[in-house]
Amino acid sequence: MNNTPLVSIIVPAYNCEKYVIETISSLLGQDYQNIEIIAVNDGSQDGTLGILKSYGNTIVLIDQSNTGVSGARNTGIKAARGDFISFCDADDVWAPQKIREQVNYLEHHPSVGMVYCGWHVWNSGSDGIFEVPKFFKDPQYGQEIDIDNSGWIYHKLLLDCICLTSTVMLRRDTVTKIGLFNTDLRCGEDYDYWLRGSRITEIHKLRSKLVLYRSLPESITRQPSQIHYEYEVFRSAVAQWGIASPDGEKSDASALKERLAKMRFDFGYQHLKSGNSGIAAKSFFDSIIQRPFWHLPWVYLVLSLWRRVRCAEGNI
Repeated sequence: MNNTPLVSIIVPAYNCEKYVIETISSLLGQDYQNIEIIAVNDGSQDGTLGILKSYGNTIVLIDQSNTGVSGARNTGIKAARGDFISFCDADDVWAPQKIREQVNYLEHHPSVGMVYCGWHVWNSGSDGIFEVPKFFKDPQYGQEIDIDNSGWIYHKLLLDCICLTSTVMLRRDTVTKIGLFNTDLRCGEDYDYWLRGSRITEIHKLRSKLVLYRSLPESITRQPSQIHYEYEVFRSAVAQWGIASPDGEKSDASALKERLAKMRFDFGYQHLKSGNSGIAAKSFFDSIIQRPFWHLPWVYLVLSLWRRVRCAEGNI
C-alpha cells in the first residue's frame, strides 16, 4: 500500500443523515486501499455528526460551523495529504473500481491534471427506495476515454457543465494551481472550479459510469435563487478568457448564444413557477436578446408581465 499514491477524498456533509452511511460505505469499499476520507460536517442540525463520529479513526472528521459547500470543500482541501484529491457529495455513491481506474489513468498520462468519469442519474422508485442498478457493479469501458469530452475542454464547458463533482480526481499540484472554491457562489461553485481548471490543464473523461448521482427534489440546485449563479460564472469566464480553449479550439458562437438563451429561459421559468414574475420577466428578456426568433421567451415574457400587473393590482 505504501508504494501507491495516497488519495484524499473530501466529503462535505450537511444534514445528510439519510444517505451518508451509503456514501461512506462506498468509499470504504474501494478496491484501492491507500485512501484518506475527509468528512467535513458543515454545521449539520440532524444526526449527521453522530453518524460520522461512529466511524472513528477510519475517517478524518472535521466539525465546523456552517459555511456552505464551498467552505466545506476548502476545509477538506487544506487538510488533505494526498497525491491525488477527489470530491464526493454526501448522498452519492462510488463503484468499487473508481479510485483505482482514475489513479491508473493519471499515472499513465502525466500531462493530464484532472480526470473525471461517467455517472448515472439515480432516481428513486415509486416507493422512495434507491435501487443500485445492475450495470453499476460491472462498469463496461475500463480505461477507455470519452474523446469528445476530453482534452482542452474549456470551450466545451462554456456550452455545458460536463463535469460532475463526485466524478473528478485531480493531482495535488493541479488543485494548488486552481486554488480554492469560490465561497461567494451559493451555486455554480463547481462549474467555476472546472472552468478555472480547464485553463491550466487537459481534462480527460473515462467512459465508465463509476458514480451514482442521487437525484433529490430538495437539492439546492433545484431551489430558485435571486442570483443566477451559473449565468454569472459563464459571463465572468468569457470576460476573463474569451471563448477559446488554451489550444485555440472554440465552440460555435451561435451555439453559445443558444446556450445563454436556454440558460436564461430556464431560470425565468423557474422563477415564474415560484411566483417571482419580476425576475422571470428580466430573464425571459435576456433570453430574447440572445435568440430573438425563439417564440417561447416572448410568450413567457408577456405572461410574466401580465402576472406582475395583476399582482400590482392586488388580483393575484
